[in-house]
Amino acid sequence: MTYKDWSNDKLFTNLIDNTLEEDVYWANIRELRSRPSDEVYKKAVELTKAYNPSHKSIGILILAQLGFKPRFNQSKTVNLYFELLNKKQDYKVIEDILYGIGHNNSNLSTNQIDSIIKFASNEITEVRQALLSAISGINNPKAIEVLINLTNDSEDSIRDWATFGLGSQLDVSSPEILEALWQRTEDSVEEVRVEAIAGLVNRNIPEVKNVIIKILESGKFGTQLLDIIQELKYKDFIPLLEINSEKYNNDKGISIDWLTTLNETIRILKE
Repeated sequence: MTYKDWSNDKLFTNLIDNTLEEDVYWANIRELRSRPSDEVYKKAVELTKAYNPSHKSIGILILAQLGFKPRFNQSKTVNLYFELLNKKQDYKVIEDILYGIGHNNSNLSTNQIDSIIKFASNEITEVRQALLSAISGINNPKAIEVLINLTNDSEDSIRDWATFGLGSQLDVSSPEILEALWQRTEDSVEEVRVEAIAGLVNRNIPEVKNVIIKILESGKFGTQLLDIIQELKYKDFIPLLEINSEKYNNDKGISIDWLTTLNETIRILKE
């Protein structure tokens, strides 16, 4: 018997008992999400009002992606999330609500955006990261200002996600956005640097090629940068890529996947 054979009540009971391993927990969540109905919606809403924070989270997580295209009762769910945020909540519940908003943030009002950006200064890293999910892709001046500010966060993961949100989730540009992305091209973390490069490439900033050349000269880069180079199709990168291919071709400590992607990138640029 699989999850699909179980009743809604059985799936909810499994989750509420709170004895499931993480992968099984999420399998139950996903199965309920795939059953958009008044019955599932009502039970999930009831859980969001429970005293137990873990029970609240079950309801919040199910509602976040209940039905896919379209979401089931999406506007009601978003309003419920903001009602919950108006009350004192456990930080994990706040985190789950913000991620839930992130899955349903296409029509947030200005007031709703104003009410969540306050979490940008929250001392808990997971809450700030969840906020990034909630505001990413939103063309709102205050949301963009928060993204820019969080690209300077002390936590690597926050800078990474904020730079991704600013660079790849938004299709707008401004001097402030460009300045933030340029600053992150010199970040100490490779993933952040590459997200910044992707953001500049997305905005057709030609000078970013000089940053890529400098990285290729260092010989320290991953497949994410190679993916960007493949999209650029800038043939002047070929000599530097070939130097790296020759240098690492017989290095047993190098990832085969990375070397394969490197050689594939050279092939694509030569076409």
